[in-house]
Amino acid sequence: MTLKYQSEIDDLKLQNCPSNVSPPNGNIEAYRFSFDPIEHPDNFLPNVKIDRIKSAPFNYDNCTPEEKCLRCASSFYLSEESALKKWKKLPVKFKENYGYTHLAYGTINKEDGLMSSPEKEHFSFYQNEKSELEQKFKNIRPL
Repeated sequence: MTLKYQSEIDDLKLQNCPSNVSPPNGNIEAYRFSFDPIEHPDNFLPNVKIDRIKSAPFNYDNCTPEEKCLRCASSFYLSEESALKKWKKLPVKFKENYGYTHLAYGTINKEDGLMSSPEKEHFSFYQNEKSELEQKFKNIRPL
């Protein structure tokens, strides 16, 4: 499977990235912070791309290869409750920098990419080059 953002992994010179991931087993209901409309070009980008677009202050020089690898994935949650709980805990500066406006809901499957094992209902997702998540998700509520 070719990843949509393999070039980001290559640019960071990451070996064995991603690791400890697998295709979703069946259909996985997922939630993600998003922009409105769902077709917004910044939706579903990995964190490393959003960091550049938003000039977010993530220090790539002082982090591990594993942390860099995770930045090449997009963040998703297994429940609306866990996503909203995380949103409430995020610093105001983060919310201002990134500018997300909505919570999106959709279903992903093995054709869409690779996911990490969920931790506290959060998982990292590496998109397949052919996945079109904007067609599988919809905004369900403002943040």
